[in-house]
Amino acid sequence: MPSSSSERLAEIEDLVRASVAEHPTYLVFRCVLVHVLCQTGDEDGARAALAALAGDRFAASIGRRDDARRHFAAAVALHRRIGASTWLARTERDAARLLDG
Repeated sequence: MPSSSSERLAEIEDLVRASVAEHPTYLVFRCVLVHVLCQTGDEDGARAALAALAGDRFAASIGRRDDARRHFAAAVALHRRIGASTWLARTERDAARLLDG
């Protein structure tokens, strides 16, 4: 039986990763993944997960327009593929605001 909180968190890492993959638009799962990775000492994994979470909006806000365009394009493609029309509209709106404004 795990004795520390980091050991208990490590036990659920696969479940959290599966939740991120299954529900890519539910940002809470990505936040939980970043927390789990930080608490278990996986700093590189946490950085990568945080970068994926920040993605499009962060890239646009720091002037990395090409990166932001790639993130938005990937999000638009995902939303179209899964038929998420509300998320598609939101993503297209956010892209227009952040990249054109």
